[in-house]
Amino acid sequence: MGVETALSWLRRLRRGAVELASRVPRQQPPGRVYTPPAESEDPEAVGFADVGGQAEAVNQLEAICQAIREPDSYRRWGVRPPHGILLYGPPGTGKTLLARALAKESGARFIHVRATDVVSKWYGEAERKLQEAFDWASRERPAVLFFDEIDALGRARDDSHEATHRLVSTFLENMDGLEGTEGVVVLAATNRPEAVDDALTRPGRFDRLVAVGLPDRRGRRSIFEVHLAKADRRAGRPVFEPLDEAGWERLLDATEGLSGADIAEAVRRALELKVRAGATVGRISPDELLAQATSVTRPW
Repeated sequence: MGVETALSWLRRLRRGAVELASRVPRQQPPGRVYTPPAESEDPEAVGFADVGGQAEAVNQLEAICQAIREPDSYRRWGVRPPHGILLYGPPGTGKTLLARALAKESGARFIHVRATDVVSKWYGEAERKLQEAFDWASRERPAVLFFDEIDALGRARDDSHEATHRLVSTFLENMDGLEGTEGVVVLAATNRPEAVDDALTRPGRFDRLVAVGLPDRRGRRSIFEVHLAKADRRAGRPVFEPLDEAGWERLLDATEGLSGADIAEAVRRALELKVRAGATVGRISPDELLAQATSVTRPW
């Protein structure tokens, strides 16, 4: 075989190899990074006054506000400001609302990261997205970086898949990297605190655990008052008849065990009934509100 013939065969083999490689699916798409969702701009900011029924949780988060607004007060005493808080409790109790309120009260950017924003089938992409979220928060200081459903991202590594180990390791590296960094607070929420990897809740990481439980009687009244007042503001007029003490007693008796989200839904249903009925005037009576509150009562 001559030299020219051999070179011709080599060129054909190379073209064939390139064509074959182009048909093989990529294991990870290039250039895909985590883009913070529109909620990071926090268009509907809420403050602690908008959070009803969680007085103790609000009290603990007010201390975090000081760490964001006045880092010098911590530096003056040579103490590390808190930067990792785990909110835990049943669904619908206001964990996300508390995180948004913390950002509003402290004047920080709010970055909301859900598990679905990070988890990926592509090798290594979840870690890249998680890293980008932390990087973005560091660039946008002061910032509150909020991870919803942290148990889906930082679950215990016992007998877990390799991908879980990599993701938790990325979490740990970034939490440790916040040491000495001012203006970034990381909040996480979970309904299952026992499922979160123990390493994440050690000192210097998510070392402040804040319980966000179902509201008690006083808390339920506070939540109702927040949502009734909000409805009046949005409508530009009073839309609910005032409740006397007897009316409050009946309403609170009927709503034991409901979460803040359940109460918000009861108020929404009462308003929606008027919309569907085509009503343009009048108010919603205590009995009508009670009926809707009863309708969202859980059967278990």
